[in-house]
Amino acid sequence: MSGTEQPSPKRTGGLFHLYRENPVLLTLSIIMFTNMLGFGMIVPVIPLYGRTFDVSSTMIGLLVTSFGVARLVFNLPAGRLADRIGRRKLLIAGPLISSVGAALAFLSPDYWLLVSALSIQGVGSAIYATAAMTTLADISTDANRGRMMSLHQGSLLLGSAFGPTIGGIIGGFFGLQSVFLAAIFMYLAVAFLAFTRVEETLKRDVSEGSRRGRSAAGASALGLLLNFSFLAVAMVSMMVFFTRTGARATVVPLRGAEDLLMSPTMIGALLTVAAILNVMALPLAGWGIDTFGRKNMIVPSIMISGVGVFIMATAPSVPLMFLGIAIYGAGTGVAGPAPAAYVADLARGRNYGATLGLFRTMSDAGFVLGPILLGWLSDLRSFSFALYVNAALLVIVGILFGIFAKEARREDDEDPVEDETASSESENEDSARP
Repeated sequence: MSGTEQPSPKRTGGLFHLYRENPVLLTLSIIMFTNMLGFGMIVPVIPLYGRTFDVSSTMIGLLVTSFGVARLVFNLPAGRLADRIGRRKLLIAGPLISSVGAALAFLSPDYWLLVSALSIQGVGSAIYATAAMTTLADISTDANRGRMMSLHQGSLLLGSAFGPTIGGIIGGFFGLQSVFLAAIFMYLAVAFLAFTRVEETLKRDVSEGSRRGRSAAGASALGLLLNFSFLAVAMVSMMVFFTRTGARATVVPLRGAEDLLMSPTMIGALLTVAAILNVMALPLAGWGIDTFGRKNMIVPSIMISGVGVFIMATAPSVPLMFLGIAIYGAGTGVAGPAPAAYVADLARGRNYGATLGLFRTMSDAGFVLGPILLGWLSDLRSFSFALYVNAALLVIVGILFGIFAKEARREDDEDPVEDETASSESENEDSARP
């Protein structure tokens, strides 16, 4: 059972009912929106600001990747810290660290300090995002976890969607550096909200047995690497991130511009369609995840995403390209929050932070690898070939998840998942007894 007292897993009410019943959820949604707005503002100016240091395109790529690499490295340590010192401290510390990174970027006199500054922002993002997801796992139940994760995902997507527009306007009127200054205020606002509105959700048990359990947190979380269900859902999430940064953000715009002669405005509209369909699918996704089960929603959604990418690979015209990205957007609207709910179910209240930190680490590997691998395949063969490979990987991962993963949600006291983590934790506790 979770270390946090949870309400009865009674599936009642809609999304707004969840906000009324869970003030922390509303606060986290506002905070996530504001945090992603701050980061989203700097996204369009990073390559342009990097160019002012007279560096190559490869160095610009390193600059853009530095944020994701830092997040990849610090997700698991952030999860371990969330279990050790609590969620609230990290919700405050994460955006404060990001504000330091934004300040360094604003003051950067050279390229390498700018790389370091973006890496620091990545560290802050890892700390905050892992703590936020862990807090959601604390306050949610099997019956409402899908809807809670969907609302969280929605606030993230909205912040990501509006951030670049606002950043572009600020950069255009006040200069590229001014965007980092604006981001500092956003990060500080997030830290202030977390400090004043969020209470600690980690319930502490000072019993000897609890201390032994926490001392084995790292071992039990890493034991998930032997759990087929965890590995399968982590691969699903990895491919969602892989496709988001590799296909949608990198190859699709290039194919649209070079193969279909789409204008920058048309490409912007194309990417906006994906974001709109993502958000539109979230309410239905949350309801479906909680009603039909995580696995029953993950498998079709990842397959639908693969179909959308395949259509974009073959599209001979702009209208079909829009059709493909609409299908992809609808599919990932479900495939985004469902895996996180599934992993929280697997954890069963044991070491949420370390478990979700490991899950986010594997997911962010896709964030980093997507642009690199699909960019290389595009240079090797073609943009369409890279998208074919992406579509095939999505379908393969969906099939493997459907075969090997078990439904993790528990409706009664029976745990349907043969969780190797439980036995690992038990063994560690036994060994710690005198």
